[in-house]
Amino acid sequence: MQDFPAKLREFLESPRSIKVGVGIQSDCRKLYKDYNVSIRNCVELALMARSVDSRWKGKYENPIGLARLTETYLDRTLVKGKISISNWENELTKRQQDCEPVSWSCGTGPTPS
Repeated sequence: MQDFPAKLREFLESPRSIKVGVGIQSDCRKLYKDYNVSIRNCVELALMARSVDSRWKGKYENPIGLARLTETYLDRTLVKGKISISNWENELTKRQQDCEPVSWSCGTGPTPS
């Protein structure tokens, strides 16, 4: 990617919209390092769960991923596997494109179009 999309930069840097995710620290660092994009108003759901829910307290042994949070709080199963991991410079595969709306819908209801 030569230039970072202006509208996406505007959204990510806006303090008016809340961005949420799981395990997103490295993504935020990469966006800043590679494109000088400073994510604003971002919530790490795994850290939030650890700070407000006693079942996640104690010694940190296993990361809390989106699948575990989805099962715990929404009583739904999220099947993602490793297909979400990719090289940011490559185009998304069909499987990766199909995976993202599943992740999205676990938190918001209907899949975006």
